[in-house]
Amino acid sequence: MSPAPRAFGQFQYPTPPLVVGLYDLVDKLAEHYARPVQPTTWPQRYDAADVEAVFGAGK
Repeated sequence: MSPAPRAFGQFQYPTPPLVVGLYDLVDKLAEHYARPVQPTTWPQRYDAADVEAVFGAGK
């Protein structure tokens, strides 16, 4: 019996894959979530009552 054909060919990266340390990742996430929240604004063409009906008041 012949071996099963390979589903994927051999792939080589042009450079080694990036390795991110856990502490670096946690620091970046903390930095991202520490940013102040931008207020939500809607384009003028939307009626404020319609936006409130769909998304709720101030949510």
